[in-house]
Amino acid sequence: YTILTIKLIIKAELNNNNLQQLPSIKTWSQQIVMLDISFNQCTSLDEVCAALPNLTVLKASNNEFHVVDSLNMCSKLKYVDLSHNNII
Repeated sequence: YTILTIKLIIKAELNNNNLQQLPSIKTWSQQIVMLDISFNQCTSLDEVCAALPNLTVLKASNNEFHVVDSLNMCSKLKYVDLSHNNII
């Protein structure tokens, strides 16, 4: 017998991709705990917390965010990097 271990995707690294918005986040694994979307051109984080309930680390520096109110719904979030954005 061969035992195959399947690891769940728990880290999504989408940094440095010139993204203006995240790809359809609703279809991602809800087990993701780390999301790196740094150095893109994203403007909204609205779907992140609802789609990724286990998110503990969010790296989102160097984007085009102005408002990040939706992060209040991320109850497990422990580390957030939103530096170099235009948050008001």
